[in-house]
Amino acid sequence: MNKDFMVPESYTGLERKNIPPFDVINMICAMNIAKLSRDPSTQVGSVIIDKDGNFVSAGYNSAPPGWDDSEFVWGKGYKGKDKIYEKYNSVIHAEDNAISNYKGSNSIFEGATIYVTLFPCPICAKMLAKYKFKRVVYLSDKYSYTPENFEAKRTFEYCGIEYERINQHDIESITFCLNDDGEVKYHEKINKTRIRK
Repeated sequence: MNKDFMVPESYTGLERKNIPPFDVINMICAMNIAKLSRDPSTQVGSVIIDKDGNFVSAGYNSAPPGWDDSEFVWGKGYKGKDKIYEKYNSVIHAEDNAISNYKGSNSIFEGATIYVTLFPCPICAKMLAKYKFKRVVYLSDKYSYTPENFEAKRTFEYCGIEYERINQHDIESITFCLNDDGEVKYHEKINKTRIRK
């Protein structure tokens, strides 16, 4: 090799070492995307990363296109015949929106990972299987032990989709700030107690 092109050793190996974990960063992105949801009780966000680690798309739970958020039925918990007016019949889930927001070939989803703030419902689980996602990383499993949750997990098991819950402590231990030059600085808090096991 021509010595004119060689980089002196004193200039190499100087990269930043304390990089936040990839899964944690993507979940923080999904949590921020969730903040765009107009749902007053449950905001859900999702981020899709392809098999090569590249950002593909993001989405949050929303009213269908054309249905004004101010006129959408965001209510829940009604009884009897009023159940038809609950949001659950019409809301579009974050996973569905993330897939729909991508305008390229659906082949991008094969082997991809989706980061979602709430464990997927059975319909979204089937959709993720259809598009051949490899992995689901989620933050909350508040509907665990419900029949719907069981159906979604069974779909993942039979279709070979890995699912993993990220530890809340890993999210809460990371902080970001801007220095005077506008550069993002990251540091991890040192906590002696875990949030949960």
